[in-house]
Amino acid sequence: MIDLSLQGKVFSRLTLVRPSTSDRPGAWWLCRCSCGVEKDVYQGHLLQGRVKSCGCLSRELTVCRNTVHGECRKSGRSVEHRAWSDMVSRCTNQRYHGFRNYGGRGISICDSWRSDFSAFVNDVGRRPGPGWSLERINNDGNYEPGNVVWATKKKQARNRRSSRWIRVGDIIGLLVEWAEVCRLSSSLIVHRLKAGWTPEEALLTPVGQPKGSFNGTN
Repeated sequence: MIDLSLQGKVFSRLTLVRPSTSDRPGAWWLCRCSCGVEKDVYQGHLLQGRVKSCGCLSRELTVCRNTVHGECRKSGRSVEHRAWSDMVSRCTNQRYHGFRNYGGRGISICDSWRSDFSAFVNDVGRRPGPGWSLERINNDGNYEPGNVVWATKKKQARNRRSSRWIRVGDIIGLLVEWAEVCRLSSSLIVHRLKAGWTPEEALLTPVGQPKGSFNGTN
């Protein structure tokens, strides 16, 4: 018998969406896996913990057991291997929950990283510590050497697509970073730029000084 109180519950990687419409006997649920795949699962197997994913978990564990990179740990793959695997999935697997923000908008992975975890680690290095994750320097660029680093959440928040970049001479920086260096508020800089000030004037003119008072030698 279908237990409707289970609707919306999460069992490992599976979320119970609704009772299945299939005509097979017994209590079956349409479940959505965390990887994006949907499948019918028998209610009893969910409650007993016999089914935990659409099958992706089993495949990942198989990869872990067979890996030749020494990345398998008793608790699962290393954090670097998980980061690499997730990177590949979000750029190549249309069923991955975040695909539309990556592969879906043209973000790709260089051939050497896509097929070789060792090449990825050699180029990017090991994660510096807890709280660090992969970040692209150019958020519209691809996953490739020179554009991927380990970054903290604070740095990633600053590098959103909505962040504003400002160029002064040969230096390009985020608005919030320029504000810190120049000891000005971000809102003042934005106000000045909207008023027609050049980036140099907006960033290097002291508070309270009018436009044009900066001559490049202050």
